[in-house]
Amino acid sequence: MTRPTVLALCASLVLLVAPPQRFARAAEDDARREAGRFFNAGQQAYLKGEYLAAIRAFARSLKARPHPATRFNLAQSCRRQFERDRDVRRLKRAVELYRRAVRESPQASWRATADSELLQALALLAREPTSQPVVERPPPSTMLMITVSPPNARVRIDGEPRVGEIAPAIRVVKAGPHDVEVFADGFKRAKRRVVAVSGRLVLGEIKLEPAPGRLRVVSNVDGATVYVDGRVLGRTPFERGGFVPGGHQIAVTARGHRTWGATLRVEPQRTAVTVANLDWSTQRVLALGAGGLSLALATSALITGVLALDSDSSLDSLPRQTNAQREAWDAQLFRRDRLARATTGLLISAGVAFAGGLLLYFLDAGDAPTVRPTGAGATVKF
Repeated sequence: MTRPTVLALCASLVLLVAPPQRFARAAEDDARREAGRFFNAGQQAYLKGEYLAAIRAFARSLKARPHPATRFNLAQSCRRQFERDRDVRRLKRAVELYRRAVRESPQASWRATADSELLQALALLAREPTSQPVVERPPPSTMLMITVSPPNARVRIDGEPRVGEIAPAIRVVKAGPHDVEVFADGFKRAKRRVVAVSGRLVLGEIKLEPAPGRLRVVSNVDGATVYVDGRVLGRTPFERGGFVPGGHQIAVTARGHRTWGATLRVEPQRTAVTVANLDWSTQRVLALGAGGLSLALATSALITGVLALDSDSSLDSLPRQTNAQREAWDAQLFRRDRLARATTGLLISAGVAFAGGLLLYFLDAGDAPTVRPTGAGATVKF
């Protein structure tokens, strides 16, 4: 047999074997998910005292994926239902389930409880009459069980509310589609259509989305730009709704001020309020300082200018006949020129300071806010 032929046969075998393996894994995953769904539903029904629904839910979970803990919970449900309807068949089933659960998992945390419940069930069986009339059980009813996240949400089925009905809601219904509405404080209302199957317990799982909240931002600077999670959404005073509950990064910017930032938590159907106190930026402080310096220099130039003009006007009245008079006149001339040069220098300095201050002022547009990374934007559960 040639090498290409061998390779072709191997490839064919891989193609024949791989699909069944994939299908088996997919079926196992589906069974695991179904077992988990009905196990959780059974626990909720048990806690609510709906033992018949708990029996059916745990039985579905056990059928999808057998587990000792499921057998124990099913035994507990049968045991509690016996206390209500005194059906010995439920008690006998509980005894069988307790024994098998303990045998399959002798080190389980619930082992002591199972042993105690088993002894009590055996004692009850011993006291029951050996012969009882056989009562034919009615056919399994068609049931809907609505579980909700978060728990304790209110449930309405087919528009018929029941007083105090909260999730998990368990009802005997007719086979066919049923409209379910679920609502809870702080969450959006949800509507689903669940199809009931004749003679079966159908589980409807509904997860409510948190209701949006509002955000209000006030600042000591009116008209400041408000950023929420890196996006410009308005100016102060700012208020808007529709924010997903949770933490949001808030930034407030204004010309000549340092960027203010904080993380604000928004609650469902509530208004989160924050006050942004913006401080002057270093550039704005320098601009104002340059303006003040320019004003001081201009004032000094005005004073020296007035003194220079006064010295100039006094030159015409000074006599220059004698040497002493000429020396006095020269000294006054020197003083005038010195004051004039000082005035010119002060005016130039004032102009430079003023121009620098204007430049710093108009170029101070405020810092751009930085948004801290919160992840790549996608999540996955392996």
